[in-house]
Amino acid sequence: MIRSEILQEKDKTQASLSDECLSIHDYLVKSHIAAGKVAESYGFSLRYAELPDLPLQQNRSDVALVTRVRRIESA
Repeated sequence: MIRSEILQEKDKTQASLSDECLSIHDYLVKSHIAAGKVAESYGFSLRYAELPDLPLQQNRSDVALVTRVRRIESA
């Protein structure tokens, strides 16, 4: 397995956040902040893609299930 100083820092941060965060939202916010700090300390910056705010696409089986549930609820 490849080990580097940055990967060790990532593992340490993940373990710390897992112990202290009470929700996935809290974990995501704190991990975003921590990633920025680590990147800065190693002399690089993180850039994130700007994606459009589109609804998730559903596959056919999801649509069929939702349709059946709605039919049952309306009966």
